[in-house]
Amino acid sequence: MINKSCANYVSIFIKTKAVLIDDIGMFFLLLTVLTIPLSIFLNECFFILYLAAFFVISRYKFITLSLMNSTVLVLIIIGAISLYIHPSKHAFFDFKQLTYLAIVPFISAYRWSGKRYILMLRFFICGMLINLFFGVAEAFNIDVINTHGQGDLGLINFHIYSSMLISMSILILIYDFFYRRIVTNFILRVLFVLAFSWQLFTTMGRTGQGLLFILTPLIIIWNTKRYKYLFSSLAMVAVGFFLLLSTRAMDMWKTAYSQIHSLLTGGYHASDIGLRYLFTKAGIIMFLSHPLFGVGLGQFRKYFYTLIKTHEIHNIPSSFHYLVGPTSSYVAYISEFGLVGLFSFSLLLYASYKSVLNTPYKNFKHIGILFLLWFFIGSFSDTIIWREIIVVPFLIFISIIPSIKQEF
Repeated sequence: MINKSCANYVSIFIKTKAVLIDDIGMFFLLLTVLTIPLSIFLNECFFILYLAAFFVISRYKFITLSLMNSTVLVLIIIGAISLYIHPSKHAFFDFKQLTYLAIVPFISAYRWSGKRYILMLRFFICGMLINLFFGVAEAFNIDVINTHGQGDLGLINFHIYSSMLISMSILILIYDFFYRRIVTNFILRVLFVLAFSWQLFTTMGRTGQGLLFILTPLIIIWNTKRYKYLFSSLAMVAVGFFLLLSTRAMDMWKTAYSQIHSLLTGGYHASDIGLRYLFTKAGIIMFLSHPLFGVGLGQFRKYFYTLIKTHEIHNIPSSFHYLVGPTSSYVAYISEFGLVGLFSFSLLLYASYKSVLNTPYKNFKHIGILFLLWFFIGSFSDTIIWREIIVVPFLIFISIIPSIKQEF
């Protein structure tokens, strides 16, 4: 009898210890999400602490060779082989960024419920609100970081990443006007949307503004049974209204139109749009000359200058040389990894879509689709597949969804 009582006591103790470490791991993952827009160093530290708890409670036993996990493994192996064949400082940096994909199996194998997913979304919004505070400080001429005239970015040092994260925050909050579980207070929700909208439309982030314009009507269509197309039109009008209120945003879109006109009529390439055209053209040429495996990780810049020397693309002023790069995840993969890389990257997007689609919970499915489209469309504007500030929240919030066992 005494031995049996001791055995029960030990089993209870072990169970309690496991739950405690599980909660500690969850806490560190919440801090990982919170620090995404604030500090890469802290972000990595908190995720390492999460991994420590993950291994202590032996969650690695639940890692499977799912389609998404397998695709991530293949992409990292392709990058490692390419780095070995084409070693360089730039290639090593891109490979380091590529290894962020490895977080997927460690997220999907964790214990997930709807409550935990909502908590993660709340911490993401809180992290963006902290970043907004620094953006407000910048608006009052308090030096936070040097934004180089890109706007009130807060602690995020580049307008594309800043605008993408801000637009995702707004989209989540807009969805929550129907869902009402992430930020339950209506007044706070309205204030947060207005504050983030101010930050978004005072930056140079056309990518985030475009994503907001494209994806807001989709949220309306999902959540309104009657007059949904009318409401969708009104949503686009509302976003357009924010554009009209922001002279900075309007000037950027007018400039973009002017650059496209100059490119088409006069072949002028020394502009933001003109350079993107040249990089895309160069990427296609690289792909056609190295269709199977591409020119190699981190080799785009080297081959770009080679194409200039052979007069296959236009020369660019030396003042623009620091900007040379694929400027699109898709151009990066077709040029540096060829068909093998492009197929694997496409498979990652497909696996993400299948993971989200298979969840029985409508609201989580919709939020997952928002993240997927946000990443899919945003990948056209920059090599965000190699930028932890975008790829980390995408992978975390996509990887959780198929593992959710109950909504509430």
